[in-house]
Amino acid sequence: MSLLCAGPCRWARIRVGADHTFRGRRLIVRVVRGRIGARDVALFREEAGAALSRTREFEGCVFAQIGRQTHADGSEEIIVVTSWSCLDALYKWVGGPDLLNLPPLACVGRLLDNVDIQHYEGFHLRADDGNSAGDSAPGME
Repeated sequence: MSLLCAGPCRWARIRVGADHTFRGRRLIVRVVRGRIGARDVALFREEAGAALSRTREFEGCVFAQIGRQTHADGSEEIIVVTSWSCLDALYKWVGGPDLLNLPPLACVGRLLDNVDIQHYEGFHLRADDGNSAGDSAPGME
């Protein structure tokens, strides 16, 4: 069974029940991208710090980080990467089954233009599993 995301995201496929685990649990990676206008950069940084702290404390959050790329016009390209221990934890964080929601980052999301949300199934390649960088991980074909 796969979960497919439509709408503003280009694609997202999460194979529910796949054997990709983190500490015995499925790992879901969520990537939110957008652009902040130059006039909103300071406000974004202030609000993003608080939102990131709340996200990191949320049950089921394995990792959360915000990255930025500055542009000559003073605007910034923003990426928010979170990893979740399971799909249920991600559903709780966004407030339901609509994975395009940004409620936990609402203060941040309202400042973003051209928002793109992607979801990925995480996997870990061990050195001894026979997969090279060009090979698919088990179940990821």
